[in-house]
Amino acid sequence: MIRRSFVATLTFLLLSIPAFAQMVQVSHFSGPVAYGTQTVTVTSSGSITTANDTCLGSPLQYHAGLSGAGKYEFALSSPIYGIWVQASNLNAGPFGTSEYLEVFINGVQYVITPADVLSYDHCGSAGADTCYLTSGRLYGPEAGAISLSHYNGGVLHIKMCSGITSFSVGSNGNANGVSYHVSIDTLPMPPCEVIAASNAPLCDGPVLNLYANSTNIGTYVWTGPGGFTSTLQNPTIPAPAPTVSGTYTVVHTVGLMTYTDTIEVAVFDAPVVTATSNSPVCEGDTLSFRSSPYVPGITYNWEGSAGFASTLQNPDLYFISSLQMGTYTLYTDLYGCKDTVELFVVTTLPLNPMISVNDPVCEGRDLSLSVSPIFAGQTYSWSGPESFTGTSQSPLISPAKLVHSGQYSVVVSLDGCDNTATRWVTVLPSPDITATSNSPLCTGDTLFLMAGYPGAVMDTSVYTWAGPGGFSSEHDTSLIYGINPDLAGTYRVVAAMGSCYDTVYVPVEVNPIPTLIAMVGGPVCEGEDVLLASGPTDVLRTFEWAGPGGFTSGEQYHTIKGATRTASGTYTVTTTLKGCVNSTIVNVNIVPLPAPLRDTIICNDMFVGLGLEIALPPDATVYWSTRETTDKIYVQETGKYWMQMTAPGCITSDTVYIAGELCGCGMTVPNAFTPNGDGTNDVFAPIIAKGCNIVQYQFAVYDRWANKVFLTQDMTQKWDGTFNGRTMDIGMYMYLVSYKVATGKEQVLRGDVTLVR
Repeated sequence: MIRRSFVATLTFLLLSIPAFAQMVQVSHFSGPVAYGTQTVTVTSSGSITTANDTCLGSPLQYHAGLSGAGKYEFALSSPIYGIWVQASNLNAGPFGTSEYLEVFINGVQYVITPADVLSYDHCGSAGADTCYLTSGRLYGPEAGAISLSHYNGGVLHIKMCSGITSFSVGSNGNANGVSYHVSIDTLPMPPCEVIAASNAPLCDGPVLNLYANSTNIGTYVWTGPGGFTSTLQNPTIPAPAPTVSGTYTVVHTVGLMTYTDTIEVAVFDAPVVTATSNSPVCEGDTLSFRSSPYVPGITYNWEGSAGFASTLQNPDLYFISSLQMGTYTLYTDLYGCKDTVELFVVTTLPLNPMISVNDPVCEGRDLSLSVSPIFAGQTYSWSGPESFTGTSQSPLISPAKLVHSGQYSVVVSLDGCDNTATRWVTVLPSPDITATSNSPLCTGDTLFLMAGYPGAVMDTSVYTWAGPGGFSSEHDTSLIYGINPDLAGTYRVVAAMGSCYDTVYVPVEVNPIPTLIAMVGGPVCEGEDVLLASGPTDVLRTFEWAGPGGFTSGEQYHTIKGATRTASGTYTVTTTLKGCVNSTIVNVNIVPLPAPLRDTIICNDMFVGLGLEIALPPDATVYWSTRETTDKIYVQETGKYWMQMTAPGCITSDTVYIAGELCGCGMTVPNAFTPNGDGTNDVFAPIIAKGCNIVQYQFAVYDRWANKVFLTQDMTQKWDGTFNGRTMDIGMYMYLVSYKVATGKEQVLRGDVTLVR
C-alpha cells in the first residue's frame, strides 16, 4: 500500500439527536492532520460533555505526525454498550486505491461483520456499487466504477455487552474528505448472557432439541456427554438414548466477549409396566391393584367397571360388588412414553348354572352338552349314563347311542365354591341306509339310483332324493332315462324315521360321447402314401381303424405306404374314452396311373404317322405337348413328345421319344426280360436291324438309384441280370444306348426295362 501525506482539518461536532443516543460528527478538511484523544462523559440523562469543557458545536483542531491519519479516539468515563457509525465519501473499493473505515473497541480492533451493517447506502450516482467488507474493514465501491464524490458507506451498529470504555473510528492514511457520524447509545446495559434450554426430560423421544437463547449476534459452541459438539445455536440429537443424559454446555461469543451456560438433560427408556390384582374375590372383599416399576415422573391412570378411576400407582377398592366385575385398564405416561395394561377381574361366585343340550338327538348323531354362564377360572365336573364323565364346559358324545339316554349332572366350581345343575337327555333310534348307482355312464344311458337297508325285510322309512337339474324323487329306487353330462354330480337321499333321519350322498359320473374327427389325405396317385388321421388327441382315448382288404390299425394316425388301387374304399375309425364309444367313416380314392409311353424307332423312308394313346381314369384330363387334350393323338414327325394327366388329387406326366432311322439300320429295345435260366428271354440287349453299319456303340443299364449295373461297347454282349456276380432284384431298370452309323449320324436311345423272374 502506498501512503501519502496530506493536510486535513478535523472538525468534531456534537449534534443534538434523540434521547437514546448522542451524535458526534468528525470531518476532515484540507489543512493540518488532526489526531488526538477526546474524553467524552455520558451522563444518566443521556447528555455528553468533553473533558476540557469545550462548547458544543465548536470545532476542535488536533495535530499529529505521520503515525496515522483520519483517526479519532474516544475515552469514556463510564461504560456504554453500543455505538452507531456512518461514514461518507469513501472513494475506493478493495480493487483500487484502498480507502477504508475501521473501528477499535477497548483498544482491540473490532472485526466488522455483515451482521453489524444495518444498511448499505448507494452512491449519489445511479448504477453505483455498494460497499465492501474485507478483513473486517468497511470499503467503498470498486475504484473507477463511477465518479465517487459522496459515497455513504453504510450504518454500523456495534454492541458490546461487557461495556465500551474507549473506542476509535478512523480511516487509513489515504483518507480524503471522509466524514464519520458517530452515535453513542445511552440505553441501559442489554442482556449480556446466553440461556441454555432443551425439550428434556424425554422418554424414547424422537429428537432432543437444545436451545441457546440470546438476543446477541455471535457464535455458539456446544459440548456434552459422549463427546457431543455442535456450532449450531439450536442443535438437535435424533433418536436420543439414555446414554446422552448429562450436562450440556454452550459458549456464546459476541464480539470480544464470551458467555457460558449449562443445562442438565435427562433421557429415559420407556418403562415396561406390569399390573396385577388379587382377583378373583368374593363380593364384599377388597380388590387390590398393584403395578411396577416406579420411575420418577411417571403418571398412573386406572379405569374400570362402574366408573372406577384412580391416579394412584396401587389403588384398592373396598367392599367390592358384582357390578364391579369386568376389565380394568392401567394407562401410564413417562415424558411421552405410554403403556397400557388390561386386567379382567372376577368379583363374584358362579351364578346358578344351566345345562343346554341338542336333544332329542338321533342315534348316531352328536350329543352336545353345555353349561352357562361362563366365567374365567370355572371348573366343570360332568356325570351321566354309561359312566359318562367330562371336565370341559361343552362336552360332546359322538356318536350318541340309545343307552346314552338318561340324566346328566354338572358341578361348576370357582374359588372353592360349587353349584350343580341336572338335565334329562333322550336319544331316539335312527335309520342307517346305503345308496348306490350304476355310474359311470355315457350320454343317453339310463341312471339307476337305489337306496335301502341291506337285508331288511320291512322298510318303513320315507325316502327323498334330490340331485342336479332339479331332480327329486320319493322312491327308494329311481330311474333317469337318456341322461346327459348336465345331470352328473352328487345325488342325495334322505331316509326319515320319525324325527330322525339318515343322509347318504351318491356321486354320479356321466361322460359325453367323445367327439371324433377323421380325415384322409386324398385322393392320391397310385403308389403314393395315404395318411389316415383322427382326433382330438387325449391320453385316455383309444382309436381303431378298419378298411378294405382286412385292413386294421390301432394308431390315431396311420400312413398307408405306396398305396395301390386296391386300397380304395371306405375306412371306419372307432374311438373309446372313459367307456364311451363313437365312430365315423372316411373314403379313400387311389387314382390309377396310365401305362407308360414307350420310346419308338421308325424307318424314315416308311414313316407316315404314329398313334400315341393312354388310358385315362374317371374324372381325369390330359394335356399333350402338341396342345391336344384327347386320350389318343397321331404324330407324323420324329422327336420328343410328353403328356400330363390331371385327376382329383393326382398329377402325373410321361415322355416318349420317336426316333427315325434308315430302314435296314434300325434298332429296337425290349421292355422286359426274365433271367431265370429257362432259355427264353434270359438276357437283355438292343435288337439291331440287319445291314446296319454301326461304327461306334455303347450300351449301359442303371438301377432305380442311378447306379450303373452293366456297361459294354460290344454289340454281341448282353446283360444277364447280375452285377459283380450278384443276382439283381426284380423291378424296373433304365437303359442308355448310344451309337454312330457309317454315315456319321449319332443316335441315342433311352428307356426302361422290367426285370421279371
